[in-house]
Amino acid sequence: MTTLYTVTDAPSDLTGPGIFTDAELAFFGHQYANYRETSHWWDFRGRQELGAGTPSWACRQSAGEVKLQPIVTGQLPIVNAAGGPSDVGYVFGRVSDPVGGLITESPVIANGADWTIWGVAESGTHAQAVAAGIAGTGNVGAVAILMRNSDLFQLHARNAAGVSNILASYADLPLNTYVRFSVAWKHSTGTAKLRLNGEVVATSSGNTLATHTGRATLLAGYDLTAGFYVGQGRDLGVAMFGAARVYEEDDPTWVALRDAMIFDYIPALAPSPPA
Repeated sequence: MTTLYTVTDAPSDLTGPGIFTDAELAFFGHQYANYRETSHWWDFRGRQELGAGTPSWACRQSAGEVKLQPIVTGQLPIVNAAGGPSDVGYVFGRVSDPVGGLITESPVIANGADWTIWGVAESGTHAQAVAAGIAGTGNVGAVAILMRNSDLFQLHARNAAGVSNILASYADLPLNTYVRFSVAWKHSTGTAKLRLNGEVVATSSGNTLATHTGRATLLAGYDLTAGFYVGQGRDLGVAMFGAARVYEEDDPTWVALRDAMIFDYIPALAPSPPA
């Protein structure tokens, strides 16, 4: 049986919405002890109305600090309260314009540092099926994670000349299936590592990233200064999304607690017990 807790039972910096499970509190506690406010995640159980009816999604860990909101005011993805894996809510990139990309209201990923972007997503059918990324500035630095049906799982990054390069690639993404994905970056070695359902599927080293804004994007690769999409998350669903200033391989406890939290929320993704 899952025990639910109110916000008063949570670590002292936890101001997120609603109630929390044992699995969430274990993950939050580890993050608070090790990364403080450098780790955030969102799911799509509900959204807030800010200002003149502008919708946004609160970070599950620190609702008052970092929100996920439309890149372009009024342009939202399709929002489904149920129907995702284990019937959880999810957001879905529109096939036609406006796709409805989302962005964090402030930076969550530091330049010149390690990071991991992770989530639960179903691949899209469009060539520009961008699940998540980091917003660039001045046509430089944008990072995009592509998830295209039965084809590509890739990490793209725009260099200092504004050219998009593929840093890591995997060519056998499952068709029409929600998966756990993560993309981890190790700054000191320029290592990019892609994982699907916990398994490493691609890695490369000796890469560099140009300066970016640090603001995470969902269903879009985006350039904040130039104000244009460098990739769009068309026909692609996302049920969970997170960003942390940690290279996940350096902290297996963080990985284990995160995955336990995912399985608690979306049991359909939990590995089958051994026979």
